[in-house]
Amino acid sequence: MAARALAYTIDLLQYKIITYIRLNSALNSNITYKTRFVDVTEHAINFNFYEFNEAYQEKFIEPDFEAYSAKFIEFIKPVFQDFIKEIHYGGYTFRVSIKFNAERFEKVFSVLSPGNPQ
Repeated sequence: MAARALAYTIDLLQYKIITYIRLNSALNSNITYKTRFVDVTEHAINFNFYEFNEAYQEKFIEPDFEAYSAKFIEFIKPVFQDFIKEIHYGGYTFRVSIKFNAERFEKVFSVLSPGNPQ
């Protein structure tokens, strides 16, 4: 039962991230394969920036991969807040890993459910 619940929450988070990306026209039009762009596991949320089209990579990612990665995580944080609220968690620590060519950016951070005291 616990394994099934874990699989459901992983699938739910992946679905929420992909939907959030699809609702953003700038990202949606520049990522061909959303399911290869994001892969949620029980250990981390993995993003593959190689899935952005070449023009987007050259304009936004290549000039400063780390800065773009940090901004991307801030952009996606509302999905994590909505997710922990939906599954009735008070908060959760997420590990995000972003790959682009040979580079990797990782960040670990906690998100509290809205209205949860710190």
